[in-house]
Amino acid sequence: MNQCAACRSTLTDSDRMECGACASSYHSLCVAISAEDLGNLSAKAKRDWLCPECRTRRPRSDNSNTPVRPSTPSNMNPDANVTVRRKKPQSLIEPAGDTNVSRSELRTIIQEELRAVMRDFTCELKSDWNRQLKAIRGEISGLTESIQFMNDSFESFKTDLSHCMTKINSIEKDRDMIRSELNSITNRLNQIEQISRSSNLEIQCVPEHKSENLLTIVTQLGKAVSCPISESDVHYCSRTAKKNPESPRPRSILVKLSSPRNRDSLLAAVMKYNKSHPQDRLNTGHVGLKSDKRTPIYVVENLSPDNKFLHGMARNRAKELQYKHVWVRGGRIYMRKTDTSEYVLVRSAATLDSLA
Repeated sequence: MNQCAACRSTLTDSDRMECGACASSYHSLCVAISAEDLGNLSAKAKRDWLCPECRTRRPRSDNSNTPVRPSTPSNMNPDANVTVRRKKPQSLIEPAGDTNVSRSELRTIIQEELRAVMRDFTCELKSDWNRQLKAIRGEISGLTESIQFMNDSFESFKTDLSHCMTKINSIEKDRDMIRSELNSITNRLNQIEQISRSSNLEIQCVPEHKSENLLTIVTQLGKAVSCPISESDVHYCSRTAKKNPESPRPRSILVKLSSPRNRDSLLAAVMKYNKSHPQDRLNTGHVGLKSDKRTPIYVVENLSPDNKFLHGMARNRAKELQYKHVWVRGGRIYMRKTDTSEYVLVRSAATLDSLA
């Protein structure tokens, strides 16, 4: 293999330049030809290329027409007519023995230059990164403070919520206690109201007349059922107000007797009479009211408002579940599905809901 005439290192075909005159070979870099220029050279240009040594030895072309510099008095300098040659580029001069640069040394120089450039670039890049990281650290610090504030607020909210839940639980317990006490008081009040009506009874469906005498109707009723009632036994007698003013049903007659025993005796006599006279049950003819059509009369206990409402619910529930009997005894409401089944004491609406 050939060696470069300049650096004395081994040549390769990719970067080899051969002189067309002396056939000496050189590296393209050693004769100042870049790789790009080497690639752009034509084959003829490569064949006609001359090395720096051959170019210096090549005789000049015909210079007979070159004008002679005139001698003038002004040119008193003895070297005025001496032509100074222009210095050739260092790359075109054959390197001296002690100034030759090997390929490995050139590679080392390039690497050092690259390292210097990389160091500068790395320093600039680190400086830029530090500035950006500093800004990011500031944002992260602000975000951390915000998160810490939110965490403190959340912990405070949890504490307040825990206190509120404790208070709510206490209030719910108090509410349940108050509700239980209220139900108990309501039941006791209902019992007291019902006990206060223990001597009362109601006569329902008796037609109204302007000249009617309610006391006479009550005494006639006692005679009809074989339970005599004297006027002294009746402490109060009057018609009650209608719950629905538009209802065509006559107002009931409220009767307060002298004692619960008299009331119970009259109620028992009415029940006995109706059972013994199924074809001629108690009606308006038995109390001295003359009319073309006899209307049935019902004698029942005088219930408190709550018991009366519960009695109506029990009757509706009995129709739904096909219960045969619903009755009131001593202010209490009873139900029975058949003649032989066990009776049910209706204490509240929950009792009706539990029936299947």
